[in-house]
Amino acid sequence: MIIHLKQMKKMSEKINNESLKHSGKSLMKRLILISLPVLLIASTLVIFLIQLSGYPGTMDDTQLGFSAETIKAHFTMTDISFFILANLVDYAFMIAYGCFFYSCARYLAWDYQQGSLLQKGGRMFAHIGALSAICDAVENIFLLSMTADPVGFPSWLAIAHSTFALLKFILMYLTVGWLILSFVLNKIPLTTRRINRNVPTDLVK
Repeated sequence: MIIHLKQMKKMSEKINNESLKHSGKSLMKRLILISLPVLLIASTLVIFLIQLSGYPGTMDDTQLGFSAETIKAHFTMTDISFFILANLVDYAFMIAYGCFFYSCARYLAWDYQQGSLLQKGGRMFAHIGALSAICDAVENIFLLSMTADPVGFPSWLAIAHSTFALLKFILMYLTVGWLILSFVLNKIPLTTRRINRNVPTDLVK
């Protein structure tokens, strides 16, 4: 009787875990399908508004330039109102790609063994992807602060802006790298099961 109850309990736990896995994956899939079109639309709109503003800067000399003088020179050739609007719309893009990174990493992680290194890695990189969007948001705060005085803002704003931009790109590339690796492993079931089986869960707690 006791053995039978234990078996029933294990079966119940297995059913609950499968149910949670299915509902979790479904939620992440919906988030992917919602965030992806928003990401594409918002990025297109931001690019369009930047072009309307006439801002001549590139990623290298603006986001990663650490140079106040360069940004000031670019601002003299820019319609600041369109530039500000572009960077406000950029927040929709940040939310979208942050959600996209998070949901993709979590979605792929559901297929790995519970408590395995790969599953925990997926959860970690889901948060790293979201953190890259947060760094982007902080970066834009410094950039928008510069527009209040386009030719007279203090140099530290440009340095702070580029610092968060650099951090954003590092986190973003790490997340993209993990998503590619995780996607490839998901397409190789035998390899994935072997990795999960050979990594004891107590080593990754």
